[in-house]
Amino acid sequence: MDKHMLGELCTKARRQYDQADYSGAEVFYRKVLADLERSRGQGHPETAVVLNNLAAVLIARCEYREAELLHRQAIESKLRFFGSEHPALLINLSVLARLSWLQSRYSETERLYRRMIRIHERYPGEDRTRYWEALGKLAEARMAQGDSAEAEDCFRRLLQEKQERSGKLHPVLTGDLESLAVALQNQGKHAETEAFLRRSVRINALHFGELDKRTGRALARLEIYLRRRGLYLEAEKAYRRLKQIRKKYLCDRHIQVFD
Repeated sequence: MDKHMLGELCTKARRQYDQADYSGAEVFYRKVLADLERSRGQGHPETAVVLNNLAAVLIARCEYREAELLHRQAIESKLRFFGSEHPALLINLSVLARLSWLQSRYSETERLYRRMIRIHERYPGEDRTRYWEALGKLAEARMAQGDSAEAEDCFRRLLQEKQERSGKLHPVLTGDLESLAVALQNQGKHAETEAFLRRSVRINALHFGELDKRTGRALARLEIYLRRRGLYLEAEKAYRRLKQIRKKYLCDRHIQVFD
């Protein structure tokens, strides 16, 4: 099969995928994969690209086991060309980490994110947002295994880097502030927990307004935390602010809380 025909098949596969016709996309990608493996070998980088695309189709169909095998095969292909700690591996490692997380294999998730972090640290010029994502996911994996102390360290590193780049009051920090607050709460560090939750409220209010839904969500988390701690007067203050936001949006369901 010539290169033009392979390109056409890939285009058809992508079109089927975009239309949620995953069975059709799988057929096309398997044809392309078979041809590339015959003509260029299983270890060729172009074969690895098609393996990634076929794996995405299988993930869309929740066929995680075979998708994992394909990503591992793609990694083996790339290892021959790039070595064991090259940025070309990051996309496959990231997908494998997400798949292991979905299947509650947290120690494997942790191992994969640690490997990704090593690669990012070896190539500091790579996209820092992906490094931050890996660091945050490592923290979540440690928390899932009951290690809130290391999760705290990861979230602090993440906050420090983002603050240096964006400033201490940038809205990009709010999710990490709240995640750090959870790690601190798990360790009984209540003063810091409250401080970080309040900082998240302040940043949201500053950037989006006192009556914005994002401010409301942050306030709701703070209010619940204060109430659980028995700090009812402070919780009531937060609740009164929250009521004003709920009034703006007419009903309580607009303010969703994810503990």
